[in-house]
Amino acid sequence: MAPASPRVLIVDDMDVLRRLIIHMLRDLGFTDMVEAHDGSHALGLLRQDRFDLVITDWQMEPMSGYQLLLAMKASRALAEVPLILMSEINSAEHIQLAFRGGCKGYLLKPFSPKNLSRQIRGVFPRPAAPRPLAAAN
Repeated sequence: MAPASPRVLIVDDMDVLRRLIIHMLRDLGFTDMVEAHDGSHALGLLRQDRFDLVITDWQMEPMSGYQLLLAMKASRALAEVPLILMSEINSAEHIQLAFRGGCKGYLLKPFSPKNLSRQIRGVFPRPAAPRPLAAAN
């Protein structure tokens, strides 16, 4: 039996971007994805169900992705769920703030499938390749 795909929560206030990320994740082999339209919606879903990764936009109302990150880190039940923040802001201060807050990755918008894959590998490193079987004598 194949291992279950990690469960990913995609949070963005733009439907088209959520759908694009889902498409990219499917191309990377993910099959279990859930959508939320803002941080407060995502927090409710996180409190109801188990997720292995959150990918969220920073700039949303009424709860931003950064506020979601801080709420998750303050919750004993959610503190260990990895979160990748997406933003259009490319400043060292902004990125440092994200990592000091506890995010596991930062995607600068717009991003490519390769950049998304790189960030996800930082959260879910690939297992070591199986060793080849020894030749029979």
